[in-house]
Amino acid sequence: MDEAFEVLTLIQIGKTNPIPIVCLETPVGTYWEYMMNFLRSQLVAWGFIHFSDLCLFKVAHLAEEAVNEITTYSPNFHSLRMVGNQMLLRRQRPFSPAQLF
Repeated sequence: MDEAFEVLTLIQIGKTNPIPIVCLETPVGTYWEYMMNFLRSQLVAWGFIHFSDLCLFKVAHLAEEAVNEITTYSPNFHSLRMVGNQMLLRRQRPFSPAQLF
């Protein structure tokens, strides 16, 4: 969990390029689900993180789901940088109309 939070923080503050982060849970496991519940019920609720930060990673219960997340992750990514307190994410191609909604 320590390494996961370290990488998530670096991505969140723009100090490293986004990468797919998948926490693989066994089909009946609860470790990562407990972490998600903690993040939502404590950190988001107290305002320490924004609910959109939870989109920086995914919890998967099947290896195929994890592989799909990794292989389809942001193929359009170019680079990112911080401008003041905002992150500028550059893409190789513009969003399609379907991706905007």
